[in-house]
Amino acid sequence: MPGRRTSTDPPVPPQGGPHATPAKHAKNDRYRALFDHGPQPYLVIDPRTGAVVEANAAAREFYGYAQSELVGIEIWRLNGWEPDHALEWLARATQTPTSALRIPHLASSGDTRIVEVYTGPIELDGQTLLYSISHDITERVRLERQNERLNRLAAAVSALSVALRTAVDEEGVFRETVGLLVSVGGAAAALVGLVEPGSRGLRIVTVDGDEKRIAAGIKANEGFIRPSSAALSSAIENGRVVLHLRSDPDLPDDWPSILSDLDVESGAVVPIGVSEFTLGIIGVLADDPDFFGEPEISLFEQMAALVATRLGEIEQHERETALAATIEAHRSKAELVGTLTMSIDRRFDRISRFDNLYQEACRVPVDLGICALARFGLIEVDGKGQRMRFVATAADDVGLQDGALTLLGRSMPLSTLSDLPTPVASTTVFNDLMVDPRLRRRHAVLAAAGLNSLAAVPVFAGQRQVGSMAFYSREVGAFGGQEVALLDRLAVNVGHRLAIMELERDRRLAEKRIARLLGANTTNVAAELGPED
Repeated sequence: MPGRRTSTDPPVPPQGGPHATPAKHAKNDRYRALFDHGPQPYLVIDPRTGAVVEANAAAREFYGYAQSELVGIEIWRLNGWEPDHALEWLARATQTPTSALRIPHLASSGDTRIVEVYTGPIELDGQTLLYSISHDITERVRLERQNERLNRLAAAVSALSVALRTAVDEEGVFRETVGLLVSVGGAAAALVGLVEPGSRGLRIVTVDGDEKRIAAGIKANEGFIRPSSAALSSAIENGRVVLHLRSDPDLPDDWPSILSDLDVESGAVVPIGVSEFTLGIIGVLADDPDFFGEPEISLFEQMAALVATRLGEIEQHERETALAATIEAHRSKAELVGTLTMSIDRRFDRISRFDNLYQEACRVPVDLGICALARFGLIEVDGKGQRMRFVATAADDVGLQDGALTLLGRSMPLSTLSDLPTPVASTTVFNDLMVDPRLRRRHAVLAAAGLNSLAAVPVFAGQRQVGSMAFYSREVGAFGGQEVALLDRLAVNVGHRLAIMELERDRRLAEKRIARLLGANTTNVAAELGPED
């Protein structure tokens, strides 16, 4: 309204002169009182030079300058603008009052305050000057920024709770977490570090954020945060920690240069607790030194709790899956035992050739999945003593079957079998061939064949040992009690059939000899009698 002042109109500094009337002096005194004692910082600025020509007590207190220091100072020394830009803006303001301008102002102490400035022209002593009224809104801006951060972080928490439902492994959980912290939560970078067993250090496993920053940080740390930081160790042991990254005394000595490359101001570390122990940490880096207040940390902890819960669910699912697989394996093994038992008991009844028996004895356990490779060896005697000669081999892979002859050999002296994977006299099981000291000279050969377990079973025909069968598996610990019992049964049945076949062979040979003898005797009698009369 004409003639009525608003809250952004300045109290006009008094105008004097030799012809001022008493009423004018009184009015000037009232304006001087308002100007000098007003609660807001008031400046009067010469738009031609940018210099302050008047300042009230509130301005002197706000900027931390004495009157003699503040009067004459250029405005760009207070607001940080370039001189040319400041003078251009002041020239425009002499034509039209500006609406609220939000801008940082610098105090003499170096502190930066956010102010809302109202500026417009004023006539004083025939000169067009500019008034500037500043409202300190630093706290309001801080609250606005915090509210924005909290809204973004709350959105990140909400998005994470949805995203984790489809994460099926640890890697997926961590990737979703750090990704949402950066893309939705507003962090400059985020990482997950897992506690390294023994060292209590942290192995960085997942990161997200500005690629240049991340590359610098990981390269400098070689992917590892060492336990030399008391702050990080405290986070691992006791809970969340907020780090003022440029000045925190608890950080390792090499971190200032790393953080300089990362160009971040603050960070927070919150632990990931699973099953009552600390699995690792979520680390968050920010450009804003005030990014991590109590509400923000609480939201980070909510995210860490979501991560821990999902990891627990995945762990439980894996246990249930493993249990179901174990139950199924036991059920399958029970079925296999029944099938193998019937095969063992019936498989060899009609075999009449020795080579077929040896080959079938090897083929049965391979076909039924008991082992990957089976070999049948016979004990033989030559001019150099007793030897084990392998007469049959079966494998679930052609390459393994061919390689067995090359890697394991076709025969060997019995004198060497004490340290070779084919014991003779009794059933012997090696459930981890690569670490068994009895086989140390054969580790390279067995590793080349990809074999990790062995069960060796002797074969007896009656009371006489005729040979040995060797059953190999790629799995460590493949031969348990059930498997060994079945292989022993296999060897007994093979030995029983072998004994029967040997008896049949001996009977046939005896019959042939008798037939030859009988045939010879009949010829001699006829010769003595001569031709019939």
